Amino acid sequence: MNFHEEILANGYGCELKIQFNRLITPSEFYSIVHEIIENIAKELINNKAKIGHIKLYVKTSSGYLSADTIDLKYGININSSISNSENSFILVINIIAIKIDKNNIAKITNETLDKISQKYNFSKILIKNNFIHL
Repeated sequence: MNFHEEILANGYGCELKIQFNRLITPSEFYSIVHEIIENIAKELINNKAKIGHIKLYVKTSSGYLSADTIDLKYGININSSISNSENSFILVINIIAIKIDKNNIAKITNETLDKISQKYNFSKILIKNNFIHL
């Protein structure tokens, strides 16, 4: 890459309400969050994108969870203070990637969430979308 060549980064973020039909333990939700980030990262990489970051935040009545990665080879960091089993969560995802347009980032994110929601039987209500062009 030429030193003067512009690097184009795009992003997508969304806020969702996640509702399960049963109580989910903190460790179960930790695993689901890990799977969401891992699958989004794999799909970005499969689409030849370079990950700037994938950040995920969860708010519940008993605490918060934050998770992030800059690439799967560096792992996924998850910190949680969620202390009780719950069935409702507010989930915020923010993704920045290079060499992929914002619409494809959104598509990958939403398809991943659809697949995981079917696997774990939860519903999701979109609260807000946000497209980012850097």
